[in-house]
Amino acid sequence: MKKILLLFLFTPLFFSKTQAQIGAVTPHQFDVLNYELHLDLYDNFLPPYPSLYYATEIITLQVDSTLNTLVFDAKKSKLIIDSVAFPAISFVQDADDVTITLNTTYNPDDTLVIPIYYHHKDVVDPSFYAYNGYIYTDCEPEGAHNWFVCYDKPTDKATVEIFVSGPENAEIASNGSLIDTTISDGVKTFHWKSRDPMSTYLVALVGKTNYNLDINYWHPLTHPEDSIPLTYYYANSEDIGTTETTMPLMLDYFSELYGDYPFEKYANASSIEFYSEGMENQSVTIICKNCWSEWLLSHELAHQWFGDLISPKSWADIFMNEGFATYNQLLWGTHLTGIEALEDSITEYANYYFDENPGFPISMESWATHTPPFDTLFNDVITYTKAPCVIHMLRNVVGDSTFFATLKAYTTDTFNFIFKNVSIDDFAAYFSENSGIELDYFFDEWLKQPNHPVYANTYYVYPEVDASTVDYTINQTQLDAPFFTMPVELLFNFSDGTDTLINIFNNVNNQIFNFHFSKIVTSVTFDPSNKIVLKEFSYTSPINTPDIPLNVSIFPNPSDNNFNISFTLDKPETVSLKLLNMQGELVYSNRNGIINTGHHTIGLQTEGLNAGTYLLLITTESVVNSYIIIKN
Repeated sequence: MKKILLLFLFTPLFFSKTQAQIGAVTPHQFDVLNYELHLDLYDNFLPPYPSLYYATEIITLQVDSTLNTLVFDAKKSKLIIDSVAFPAISFVQDADDVTITLNTTYNPDDTLVIPIYYHHKDVVDPSFYAYNGYIYTDCEPEGAHNWFVCYDKPTDKATVEIFVSGPENAEIASNGSLIDTTISDGVKTFHWKSRDPMSTYLVALVGKTNYNLDINYWHPLTHPEDSIPLTYYYANSEDIGTTETTMPLMLDYFSELYGDYPFEKYANASSIEFYSEGMENQSVTIICKNCWSEWLLSHELAHQWFGDLISPKSWADIFMNEGFATYNQLLWGTHLTGIEALEDSITEYANYYFDENPGFPISMESWATHTPPFDTLFNDVITYTKAPCVIHMLRNVVGDSTFFATLKAYTTDTFNFIFKNVSIDDFAAYFSENSGIELDYFFDEWLKQPNHPVYANTYYVYPEVDASTVDYTINQTQLDAPFFTMPVELLFNFSDGTDTLINIFNNVNNQIFNFHFSKIVTSVTFDPSNKIVLKEFSYTSPINTPDIPLNVSIFPNPSDNNFNISFTLDKPETVSLKLLNMQGELVYSNRNGIINTGHHTIGLQTEGLNAGTYLLLITTESVVNSYIIIKN
């Protein structure tokens, strides 16, 4: 079951995806161009709802390097190869794959068409579900080879054409366009064909007997003459609410941000006992029954750009899918209710991360070749909570206009990314180049390193006659993560009630920044707008001038006019007194010359000064100390 954490406005999507078969990358010497599937699912819609079906599959591929065998993924515990036709002469099916021996050796750029005949066993399979008049598939991350033969890694995209039959009273949806529907002898056959290539984990079927089907149309922003079908499949017992009104608005919103919706149709289909709350199959999202909420639908729609149009190069790049889909879910909420809702939700996400952090990074290099355990890949805390917080921090680092302009350039880049696969490194390089901001440090630290910075800062204020000098030290103390380089904001407050914001760049630990102002500094705030969302913070020492060996005491304090200032020197020094009002104006000054080692008392007369609070500066040759005195 999916874990749901109720938060401020829009809940994070904490998906527990179906754990499909995952494993290492198999040998791959070809590029699949098209999968053509012919599936007879008539019996699967009817009692006793078997998972058994028979299928014919035709794989068209282009050879990349000289070969005489082909290796495809095919999960033997779910799927049995019955035969393979010419140009195959034999095959061997192992636990997770099938090796096909060809009739001859083929060379690069040769095109092969491989007919395969197989059946799905009558076994429980969350990747292919059949029960109570429903069928659906759920392939992410690597469950496609549970129900059809394929190369089941996201990097090999192919078009898909599916012929699927069921009872006359069934509706069945798949990727792409519905080419035609035929009925013969009570059997209804659907012909679906995708215009655009897709990763195998996005290939989908969903159907039901006595399904409600509503069809509307959306007109793209840049081509309003075009009509994109919007279809909704739902059971009689469901209330889809305002979904049909809201979905065109969502499409307008995300199309404005990232370019027009990229596929030939968009469908939402609910299904009983769907193991995930939602799955963003290309052009056809499957959701659980009665799950027609805006936060879920906005998340899955955003995936059509982030995950489907541009897909991960490997499962080390899941951030490019789920991080951006979750963040865009929050953006839709912001679009409706304002930026404050986004900030509140991000804070809730951060708090959840701090409470539950498992201590591993968003991405690890090893995941590119060996898909990580399911609970790691789709971890609630890391994949669905930390990741959108990191995206929000990226937005804070580069600014809103640069952030959104660069993302739109990314999602509309036909040469590098559209209908292709992307790694985090690809994205980082592109984002840096197009934003004009070097960001390697950001992506390396926040995506490939675990945990977060723990700040324990120190600052000292050195008041002068009509000015202040501040030494501010940024110190990171975390032991379970490397140093985090980050731009930082410091807010300085002054005695006259004004303030100023200064941007600095913290790129080494225990870094000291020195500031001089023509006003008296009363306080300094680190990261006042919480732009470094994922941080722990504290000060490690008093926020004033450092202690000096004067052993100062002032008495009486408060006083009507006469103050006694007692102190001890450990060496002969020049001592001066300065008195400032709270507007930073000098109202008294006295230089006492060289005073010998030992204990001394100096009198301070304040006749003629108004009652109130004053800042007393005691200055030696090396240090300045400040004290508050009050005149009655």
